[in-house]
Amino acid sequence: MMVKMKRTLWRFFFLVTLVLELSWMSKGYSMHRERGSRQVMRQWEKEVRSASNLDELLRLTDFPDWKLWKCRLRMQLPETFSFPTSVGSHRSTRYAAESYNLEILKAIDEEWQRTQCMPRETCVDVAKEMGTDPTIFFKPPCVSVHRCSGCCNQEGVTCRNTSVVYVNKTLLSVIPFKFVPEPVLLKVANHTECRCMEPAIIRRNAQPPRSSGLWCLLVDVL
Repeated sequence: MMVKMKRTLWRFFFLVTLVLELSWMSKGYSMHRERGSRQVMRQWEKEVRSASNLDELLRLTDFPDWKLWKCRLRMQLPETFSFPTSVGSHRSTRYAAESYNLEILKAIDEEWQRTQCMPRETCVDVAKEMGTDPTIFFKPPCVSVHRCSGCCNQEGVTCRNTSVVYVNKTLLSVIPFKFVPEPVLLKVANHTECRCMEPAIIRRNAQPPRSSGLWCLLVDVL
């Protein structure tokens, strides 16, 4: 009788232990799967944030028929496509219709291209570029050059120039109490190619004035 009771107790203990182990294994597997899902979602979010163009974004977000959209965009055929219901933000304007024509995607793509990192014509303040004495001023006070600007798709980088040429700019330097302005020849960096990368150090190299009254300044902004 005692032997039979011991066997029953051992069997009960064994079953309880087995159930607990299976429960722990199931919980561990669920946690591992959840952790894996979070890693996948983080990687997906990183890729979406780093998307460099509309085609890449539509591919990553599983846009319906994005390959067909690319083809018809080249052919300029006004067809209608549907966005996923998840597209949109509570802070952005949503279109009431469930489908959107090709012009909407074209407008988004054009806006995206206009904001890419590239050389853009801009005005720079001569005195700030030269770092001269504040009592000396120039006419015109600014010059028109191309400088790199635009949005980058990754954090920690900015739009910087990778290629530069120097253009001549002739201005008048005005010194207080000196009635005759002096001509000034500037060689200013004009950006021709750009790329998103880590910020660089700004360098300036000025040449001393020449005896002829026409002096030169080399301005290099990276």
